[in-house]
Amino acid sequence: MVFSSLLLRELKAFLKNPAFVVSIVIILSFYTFMGRVISTGTETAVREVERASIGVVIEDLNDILLEALKILNKTYSIKLYSSPQDGFGESVAIIVFPHGFVENITSNGTVRLRTYVSVSGLNLMVYQVRVAFINRFIDDLSNAIVFTYGNIHNVTLPIGFRIETHNSAVFQGKTINEYLFNTIVSFASFAPLLVGLMMGINASYSSQITAVEKDEKAFEMLLAQPVSRRNIVLAKIIASITASIINGLVLLIALILMGAAQVTLIEQTPRYEPYVNYESLENISFTNTILVLLFSLVIGLVYSGAMGVIVGSIVHDTRTAGVLTTPLMLIFMGFSLIPLFMGLPVSETLSILYGVFVTPLTYLYMYSTLSGNLSYFAIGIASSITTCLSLIALSIYVFERDIVVTGLRISFKKIPVSRDSH
Repeated sequence: MVFSSLLLRELKAFLKNPAFVVSIVIILSFYTFMGRVISTGTETAVREVERASIGVVIEDLNDILLEALKILNKTYSIKLYSSPQDGFGESVAIIVFPHGFVENITSNGTVRLRTYVSVSGLNLMVYQVRVAFINRFIDDLSNAIVFTYGNIHNVTLPIGFRIETHNSAVFQGKTINEYLFNTIVSFASFAPLLVGLMMGINASYSSQITAVEKDEKAFEMLLAQPVSRRNIVLAKIIASITASIINGLVLLIALILMGAAQVTLIEQTPRYEPYVNYESLENISFTNTILVLLFSLVIGLVYSGAMGVIVGSIVHDTRTAGVLTTPLMLIFMGFSLIPLFMGLPVSETLSILYGVFVTPLTYLYMYSTLSGNLSYFAIGIASSITTCLSLIALSIYVFERDIVVTGLRISFKKIPVSRDSH
């Protein structure tokens, strides 16, 4: 009986807390918006593939192959090119049919096709959708070849041949091995998640540091000391950053080790002789990428620390501080999902937004380096630093106001109910 009363009391405490209701509304609204953005990105990727053309390069013209392609052209939009480079930027994929393609098929051998998949962003989902589209095309091509061979020779061709594809990604005119591309995209997608997680944890620390002092009545004593409030704010931000770094150090080391293992795996992967020479990717330095990740982590911790101090300063108690920092953590994680699912071509506007969000800075660096346009990354860095300094200035401004002592109380206005007296 006593336990049920205590449980009921605790449940009422947070259910009646307006901050709890506000946090639920924020989370639902934000992730509903994110869901629409992600679904729009997925639908756009599928529609682009369905409407796009497939380019083919035939090294050895053959009547059977040409007739099979004519059949498929009724369903697919097929364009013929003399070399893969001619189709880059025009077709969603380029398929190279090597010498002896038909002969190997009719002898039930194995044929290896080289395919080039065009992508406009570092988005694994878009790449996989296009690879699946190519595989469907290859399956239909196999059936068309069997049908065409039977019409020409009046003999049923037994389906004992096998067609293998060796895929490469084409990004900003650069041809990248599929294994290397998958590693780059995976790292560029996972790094923002790490930064978003650390930012959320840090925002929680910094808000609790301030809110706990309010509950313990030590806050007024601290403010009464002849100490600049700016120094108090900076001390709280640095303290929360230190706590977050200590907790996240092991996770960061694990990430670095995982990335090193992936690089080693790529170096050991057997390479095929490419039809198109791969562009030099030496500028994608693993060390530089880790340094950018560390930089974005530092900026993100200061950013979230200042935001947490603001939340801890305006709330009235620790319970409300904890409730309000929960949507902050989830929003930071949500921002990190944008590059993973959208994969839009980066522009100056997106660079500014990525800088404001902070979490996608590593993605922005890898995109800028691969595209050969580091101005995008420079814009993102300037945007993130400006946002970070603005939040620090805002937290100092809040500390200079009386609300830091009184706290902001949110309450639902009760609507009076009139009762008719009879």
